[in-house]
Amino acid sequence: MDIAGALVSLAGRLVPATRRSDWRREWTAELAEARRSGRSPLRLAAGAMSDAWAMRRVEAAGGWSVALEVRRALRSLRNSPAFSLASVATLAVGVAATTTMLTLVDSILLRPLEIPEAERVVRIHHTFEGREGGNPIAPFALPFFQEHGRAFELIGAHWGPSDYTLASTDTPERVRGVRATPELLTLLGATTAVGRLFDAADAEEELGGVLLAHHLWVRIFGSDPAVVGGTIELDGRTRPVLGVLREGVELPGHDIDVWLPYVVPAGIRADDSFRLYPLARLAEGVAPAVAEEDLARMTARFPEAADFYRVLLDEYGLTTGMRPLRDEIVGDIERPLWIVLGAVFVVLAVAAGNAATLYLTRTEDRRQEVAVRRALGAGRRGVAAHFFAESAAIALTAGALGLAVAWLTVRAIPLFAPSALPRVDELALGWRMIGATGALSLLLAGVLSLYPILRFGSDDPGPLRSRVTGETRSQRAVGSGMVVAQVALAVVLLTGSALLLRTFVALRSVDPGFEPAGVLVADFALSPPAYPSTPEILDVHDRLLRRLEALPGVQAAALGPSPVGFRGCNGLYIEGRLVPADAAPPCVPVLFASPGYWSLLEVDVLEGETLGEAAGDGMVPQALVSAETASRLWPSGDAVGAGVHPSPRRGPPWYPVRGVVESVRNGGPDQSPGEALYLPFAAMAELGWVQHGFTLLVRTEPGRELDLVPLVRGVLDEVAPSTPLSGAHTLLDAHRATMHRSALTLGLLGAAAGITLLLGLVGLYGVVAHRVGAIRAEIGLRMALGAAASEVRGMVLGRALRLVAAGAALGLGLALLVTRVLATLLFGVEPADPASIGSALAVLFATAFAACWIPAARAGRTDPAAVLKG
Repeated sequence: MDIAGALVSLAGRLVPATRRSDWRREWTAELAEARRSGRSPLRLAAGAMSDAWAMRRVEAAGGWSVALEVRRALRSLRNSPAFSLASVATLAVGVAATTTMLTLVDSILLRPLEIPEAERVVRIHHTFEGREGGNPIAPFALPFFQEHGRAFELIGAHWGPSDYTLASTDTPERVRGVRATPELLTLLGATTAVGRLFDAADAEEELGGVLLAHHLWVRIFGSDPAVVGGTIELDGRTRPVLGVLREGVELPGHDIDVWLPYVVPAGIRADDSFRLYPLARLAEGVAPAVAEEDLARMTARFPEAADFYRVLLDEYGLTTGMRPLRDEIVGDIERPLWIVLGAVFVVLAVAAGNAATLYLTRTEDRRQEVAVRRALGAGRRGVAAHFFAESAAIALTAGALGLAVAWLTVRAIPLFAPSALPRVDELALGWRMIGATGALSLLLAGVLSLYPILRFGSDDPGPLRSRVTGETRSQRAVGSGMVVAQVALAVVLLTGSALLLRTFVALRSVDPGFEPAGVLVADFALSPPAYPSTPEILDVHDRLLRRLEALPGVQAAALGPSPVGFRGCNGLYIEGRLVPADAAPPCVPVLFASPGYWSLLEVDVLEGETLGEAAGDGMVPQALVSAETASRLWPSGDAVGAGVHPSPRRGPPWYPVRGVVESVRNGGPDQSPGEALYLPFAAMAELGWVQHGFTLLVRTEPGRELDLVPLVRGVLDEVAPSTPLSGAHTLLDAHRATMHRSALTLGLLGAAAGITLLLGLVGLYGVVAHRVGAIRAEIGLRMALGAAASEVRGMVLGRALRLVAAGAALGLGLALLVTRVLATLLFGVEPADPASIGSALAVLFATAFAACWIPAARAGRTDPAAVLKG
């Protein structure tokens, strides 16, 4: 007797006498099978002692228990390391992808907002549905803020956010602030960590006290409670600090550093601009439809306050609506996330199919083992328990590994996620996701064990064979079905990825109307006490631009709005066109820029000349209009030379239109070009406007934009001391961010498609390789009868690619149906785009051919003499 046999014999003494004989026969059969298959019998025998102890403890349970089957399952898997590692790795990929995506969906879409009764909180807004250009969603009209009916139990509002210069530290910096009503703080459930909240009395003071956000208090003031009761300097004005908000108090959708008090002034004019952003909580038991009706009744009464509201209602389509705050925060990212989650479930299905294929092959090769167990008295329950224990061990191990990978991925997402991804700071792999992963792992265990339980769960386990050869019909059918299904799912995801890739390429190819590469964009704000009037501000402009253009590497510098994301709407009066007193003038965004602004951005001049090229002083009041504005207001083409003036004034002095410039797509390449009226900063003095915050644009060599930041900051500090530069970024990054939804969806769906294709090809390779092994005798016979190696390779490739073709045909039909859900995400391409479908199929067949070539080439190298002799 060898050492392995001795260990089994010794362990057998621990087995209860009633079970000892069967136990020894079973172990002897397992040792014999290990020797026959080339596995180490000593390694197998090492588990005999623990198995014997388990048998001794479960005698009272009729020879079966969970612990016993778990031990047997682990021993069986330990003896098949290749199968175990492949199965765990395949499932772990699917589990990791699914858990990561579920965490994204849960954190961004499903998890309630951290404000009281968030499900009843809505944003109230105006919509100008008939307005050409601009943003269709508008702030609320101040005079009607309190006239919201009885549908809401609480309503608060904010004005802004805006940037402020905080100069209470050694280095002034720009911070984000918002003017908010006390009711808004109540609605948000705000409390303080130190000090108190502001109230209406604070808001009525000219320089009312402020609240600091918790993160600003920690970062700037070192969590010093003494800051409360002191003062800070915002935009050159000293304000008392009333308190510090507790950690977690936020204005949804915004990162606020400083909160300033605000109340809507009593008796405000009805023609005041739309500038307020209300949040409201629906009254208990009030349905959203009822609140919408209440808002509609309120809006219908606007003309009672001023006649021009009738024009806004009739010609501009003014309505008042609301939407859940959650929808506003999530924005347009919800649909892509659900689509990608569906794609990730496809990844999981393919991973499970791969593991099931491996399990299928191993199960059929274990017919002799099962027959021995049944012959020794093992019942159906014991066989089923053994296979489920094996499946559970694989699935739970994969679940744990996938959970670890998902945890790392979730922690890394905030580092690489686009800024437009909402609630990214709330991403966390909580207990709900851990529980969901555990449940998913048990479900996978059930799926994996289903085939072997059905296969060997009958009372007739089949004949006891000394050797298993060939491939059974059921094994061949199930394996082929798995391959076809995996290929079909891969086709669906590959087609979707191809469509989104073509969308992204189409978006990148759209001319935005300006050249974004090589432009640095940054903001700064002059202190109102230090620079109270427009002439003093213009002097800073002139010195700043001249100094910047003298810097090495700087090609041009200008002041004006970033061509990405500007919005707004101002009434525009045109010389010679009478606007009745009860009517509203055309509405166009009014933007201020320095003379070199258009040449720096490489905006084409379509007619006339830009402000910097006009005769005389380029800073005298004159105007430019965009092509979209010219085509709407001067359809006959006579815009140049027309006189214009922005509201509120109706008459002279008129600003002559010096030229028409190309319209820029400020909302992104998938949006229509925007309208604009451009004026020089000098016009502010005549209009009575004083602006202290500005955007600076500097052109240099592409790729060197951010290298200029220290130089620009130094020049600004020389020209306007203690003026911080903030928000430095490249215009190219800002332009690309307008494509965030397409880029994010393409990245996630592309990753899912790539993983699915890889897993599908691994499964295809496994099935083909196993099939080649199963027909090795047939191949040897064919080659002995004169078949060439190329014929054998062609036979194997042909059989494999027929499965791929069947899967591709099925996947093509599914793709034509499923890709319709991508319609709202596509640009410049249709869901049934032949080029996208063709490219997906080409990638599939090329990679499938590569996966099948290895086993086919191996089959072509078969030695017929060795096969026939064996």
